[in-house]
Amino acid sequence: MIIKKLSKKIASHPILNEVQLTIPKGVICGIVGRNGSGKTTLFRTIVGHYQSDAGEVLIEGKNICIDPIMKEKIFYVDTQFHPLDFMTPIIIGEYYNLLYHSFDLESYQQMIQKYQLPNRRFQQYSKGMQGLLLVILAYCSNCDYLILDEPLDGLDVIIRKEATDLLLDAVSEGTRSIILSSHNLAELEKLVDQVAFLKNGRISHTVHLENEKQLTKKVQFVFRQKAIPEIIKQRGTILSVQGRVVCVVFKEYTAELAEQVATLNPVLIEELPLSLEDLFIEEFSHQDYENEMRDTNDEK
Repeated sequence: MIIKKLSKKIASHPILNEVQLTIPKGVICGIVGRNGSGKTTLFRTIVGHYQSDAGEVLIEGKNICIDPIMKEKIFYVDTQFHPLDFMTPIIIGEYYNLLYHSFDLESYQQMIQKYQLPNRRFQQYSKGMQGLLLVILAYCSNCDYLILDEPLDGLDVIIRKEATDLLLDAVSEGTRSIILSSHNLAELEKLVDQVAFLKNGRISHTVHLENEKQLTKKVQFVFRQKAIPEIIKQRGTILSVQGRVVCVVFKEYTAELAEQVATLNPVLIEELPLSLEDLFIEEFSHQDYENEMRDTNDEK
């Protein structure tokens, strides 16, 4: 799937601004951003629930608005519109069997029994059971691209593991891809191959998570003085400060930079494991943190 310069305004307010993104086959791509950044709007615009103001979505080189049959290759349920609320799992399965030619009704029915989902209305399900049913639907759709908005939100440990196993199995053969969002970055990190950061209506950049962890470094310092050295503030993003202990993310922690930091004679220099949450903070809250530190210093 290739998303090219996709733009969308709502009530004359720009939400998406020339979004560019490529989703290869066989990957799980996480879309992350601050609250209100437009993740759900992006999903709705990709599948055509919202008409885009500009740009296009291509599958196998075909614009899905011009060639609507290509939309059958995308699975997406917009739960905010409650489309399934009054349906039971049996009716939901029959409905999706009509909607998607590739839908595997037999496997769907077997999974409903396997995971012991009761035959009552969707709206009567717990949030976790709703999430699991949506993942089962996505899996059994056999669509090439599964778009899931907060699929793991509110799931308990057992259901989350079952849903996660299904998602990983869906891409195991390399012919399908998953695009998903989640505010639970720790859970998202366990799933995704690549992460796209949605910022100011654009995809600011896309990273392969394992590669990024090799390039970006998280380092903890203990300095003799309370003041944070200027080179640390200029070259890194400060994650936390506790007394003289400073935790910093560096996009490029070069040998030259390491030598410069060593001349400051810190009491401790320790590299720590880098998480998706660290990358999120580095991407989105750099300016906010600087303002906070400036306000704190002013108070002192």
